[in-house]
Amino acid sequence: MLAVLVVENWWVDFHRFNSSSGILSYWSPHVRQIRSLKNGSRIYFLLKSPIRQIAGHGIFMGFNGQTVKSSWEKYGNSLGVGDLRQLIYLWTKRNDIKISEEECLSSDMGNILLSECIFFNESDYFEPSAGGLEIPLPMGGIKYFEDDYMFVESRRNQRLHSQKLLFSLLKIGVPVFPVQGYEEFQHSVFKAYSGKCAVTGESSPELLKAINIQPFLSPESNHVQNGILLRVDLGVLFEKGLISIDEENRLLISSRLISDTYRIWEGVQFKLPDDKFRSPTKNTLEYHRNYVFRN
Repeated sequence: MLAVLVVENWWVDFHRFNSSSGILSYWSPHVRQIRSLKNGSRIYFLLKSPIRQIAGHGIFMGFNGQTVKSSWEKYGNSLGVGDLRQLIYLWTKRNDIKISEEECLSSDMGNILLSECIFFNESDYFEPSAGGLEIPLPMGGIKYFEDDYMFVESRRNQRLHSQKLLFSLLKIGVPVFPVQGYEEFQHSVFKAYSGKCAVTGESSPELLKAINIQPFLSPESNHVQNGILLRVDLGVLFEKGLISIDEENRLLISSRLISDTYRIWEGVQFKLPDDKFRSPTKNTLEYHRNYVFRN
């Protein structure tokens, strides 16, 4: 059996852009059990209208219902959002209701858990009919098919007759999206931090990355005061909300970070720029603690 799941365009774009891996969640503001699909079944991602094309696929790993707050703390960026505030905004928008942030955090949402997800380049999206699937219009939610394969005409006019061929022969990959202003942002942040990691003091440029403290939303996000220079591994943890910075500029470690490797850095003072015009503001750091950090 395979299934076709109607997904939001922004969810696919987020994961493709960020090269997401591991267990991902396609979430719904409603808790609706998926009873007809067995774990290990293939799910194709059908973008909503007006695109209505297959944009990727993954393996169904289960379903659960949790509160918005618990879902964020457990899955973080795997939900397809940069921070908790984005999740709150999208949850209320998809529910078409206006409630307080606190009410939203205690509200329920459903998580379709997916592994081995692959997101196609836009040029490789294809119509469901090209894969031999008839999808009713309009269609919402998920549709099941007894067949466990899909027929699809590739751009080279090769007929692919099984999932294995489909997955191996289609041009699958993650496109590089140039973020306007990033190079200038990176240069400014490197200069502000004297080319050293704010936690470890690492100075090898190949091992450092300029990180947005508030997740990137627009070119205006690439301001030096919204940046921090970190060793690449610490940067990943910072972006995923597994470490943060407290009111005294000390390193916070989330209880959800399983590895003990980083415990030696807990409580270490961040070395922020002395120049107040290049150092992160208190509001920026507070935003990361409140809406990105998962604890």
